[in-house]
Amino acid sequence: MMMLQMNLPPRLSFHALFSALLFAALFIPRAGAQQIFTPDPAMHIRPNASWPRDRPLGVRLVSPRNSSATGAVVITGAQRPLPAQVGALQSATGGPAFPADLVTLRYGFEGMHPEPREGSTQVIWITTEVPPAAPPGNYRGEITVPGAGNVQVLLEVGDWVAPRPSRFVTNQSYIQSPHNIKRYYNVEHWSDEHFALLDASLTQLGRVGANVMYLPATGETHFGNRHTIVRYSGSPPNLQPDFSALERYLQMWDQRVGPPNFIILYMHERGRHTRTDTMKVTSAPRGGGGGGEQIEVPLYTEPQGPMLEAWRQTFAGIQQRVRALGWTETQVLLGIVGDNRDFADMRDFFEEAAPGMRWKTFTHGRGDPRVPTGDTGHVNMAGLDFAFITYPYNPRRGRPLPDSPPDGPGNWRNFFPFNTSHRQVFVHNTGDIETMTPFTWRYKAMASNTDRYNGFSRFGFDFIRTDDGLLMGRYHRWNNLTRDNTRHMVYPGPKGILSTQAVEMSREGNAMNQAYIVLHDALTLEEYEDKLPDNLRERVERVRNDTYARFQEHWQGSKDDLQNQLEKLVGQDWQTPLRELYDIAGEVSRSLGLDASPTGPVRRPAADGPEAPAAEAREWTSTDGRTVQAQFQGFANGQVGMMLPNGRTVSVPIESLSEADQDWVREATGLRLWRNPEGQGIYAKLLGFDGQTAQLENERGQSFELPLNALHPEEREYLRGMTSDE
Repeated sequence: MMMLQMNLPPRLSFHALFSALLFAALFIPRAGAQQIFTPDPAMHIRPNASWPRDRPLGVRLVSPRNSSATGAVVITGAQRPLPAQVGALQSATGGPAFPADLVTLRYGFEGMHPEPREGSTQVIWITTEVPPAAPPGNYRGEITVPGAGNVQVLLEVGDWVAPRPSRFVTNQSYIQSPHNIKRYYNVEHWSDEHFALLDASLTQLGRVGANVMYLPATGETHFGNRHTIVRYSGSPPNLQPDFSALERYLQMWDQRVGPPNFIILYMHERGRHTRTDTMKVTSAPRGGGGGGEQIEVPLYTEPQGPMLEAWRQTFAGIQQRVRALGWTETQVLLGIVGDNRDFADMRDFFEEAAPGMRWKTFTHGRGDPRVPTGDTGHVNMAGLDFAFITYPYNPRRGRPLPDSPPDGPGNWRNFFPFNTSHRQVFVHNTGDIETMTPFTWRYKAMASNTDRYNGFSRFGFDFIRTDDGLLMGRYHRWNNLTRDNTRHMVYPGPKGILSTQAVEMSREGNAMNQAYIVLHDALTLEEYEDKLPDNLRERVERVRNDTYARFQEHWQGSKDDLQNQLEKLVGQDWQTPLRELYDIAGEVSRSLGLDASPTGPVRRPAADGPEAPAAEAREWTSTDGRTVQAQFQGFANGQVGMMLPNGRTVSVPIESLSEADQDWVREATGLRLWRNPEGQGIYAKLLGFDGQTAQLENERGQSFELPLNALHPEEREYLRGMTSDE
């Protein structure tokens, strides 16, 4: 079997490097024979690309701990699908091997499929998922391609431990479309089949680090979500909200992505919601489950009557379910306001239906107050409080980046989320992710922290084109606001959304940006002043400046200029400086006691310390005596979430578990038995108590109220004790 050498890093001997280059130069395949290439991940990996014949063969991956790295092997002249194999990667120092089950091989140019694909030109993607406890160092192994040869793999694990992606400091606002997934795969909305497909989308969102969630509270928005995630029983205007679909979606997000910084309720749109319009929500089918038809309800500028109470229950119910998941610092906002602020006629409605809730806007900002900085969390415009602003402008808007990093704290230290949509940087009209060089995705987080921004917004994640066209922009004139946004970063597979080069490069770039933030904060924040040893501070400053200079050199000019500049990174040794960045970030984290905690404004209690440990596995017993080891993943809508040892998540009805396990779940999730004066009871969670009435939520997620005199004396004493403690 033919052995193909790789481009070994500069730290290896000159003899080894010379031998590798000589072997690669002498390897000249016969015309028409299968040929193997290992392109730089900085280039487009497309079937019609020109593969570099002068590049020595081998895959070099660089990753911090608790992150990932992806490379590619391309085979031309293939006669059949080519399955590949990879084993454990051996430590260069004789330490523990990097396990084979953390090395994934996937296939295909449009989406990374688990099985080999047809075609004369094929690509094999290799991704290493590096756990937080992996020893830093170099690991070597081989990818075996039957009939084609072996390709060497070098994995370099840096010293730094990255936080969970959703806890990265940079705001990352991707828009996931439940309705587009339903539409593409032709399943019933909010059905079991729909949620199985949504699980694949949320898994990829979790990998890139999404920390902003969008929920369709009204139907037919300009992003095209036809059906609402809160459905309603009854007949207008006497409607009662049904939260079952919302609860499943929130629980799935919690498992796959993690607590978001913000939840945007898609409630308002100028351009559709005019005085002559009605709004549309979705009905709850009798008997539960998926489905539901559209219902027309009065616009909120019209007299509401009983509908006002339905909206009050909707907004309060969403807030309650967010808090029940333990997302204590997640802000739930109303959105999305544009440039036109003539909405005095609806202000009174929202003050009554959603008291205290703030807003999100996508705007050019002309004539607006200055965006808050520092610890300020909101700004008042046109009589409404805004807590999230997105501008469409590119970072710097064509102005060159400064030659050096800022002397003071970075924009990510501002609490107020002020984001860019990267207009005309990523796509224009087509929405085609394949038009972008991969380093655009790698640098987008770092670019979002330049100038005045602290994140990016309005990246369409899974708005995949279907046979009848695009869903985004389908319903009304606000579609012009999607002209410069990505439609999708993923591709559809037979069983759900698949990762892409855009996703993998985004994931790696987000980790790179977070490591850069660790270094910059260590140099500029007063709390760290004089805490770094002088020799370490000098190295930190050099690596921070080198990282910035490489970014500043290539992120320049117009959209076309930018692409040309970034493509110059192909063939350069950008991996060695990246490894140095991760190693020095690890030193800084230990020196300052940062562990895996992010820097930046604190948005949730977990940001004050290291990543919370995963729930320990415990033995669960069913009512028929069967047992299984699994981690507890949460409880909602009567379903207990578990993660099995193989990583698969399942949900089981609580009544299918033994009495001891049911009691354990109830205690872990704050459920207790609430009895009436006769001693009959129901398990429920206390949502609130005003001194006279207890607001409760049962195991099925249904909320209700009980006056104090309807409760058993011991329950009354419990509530009075809570009040006196406060």
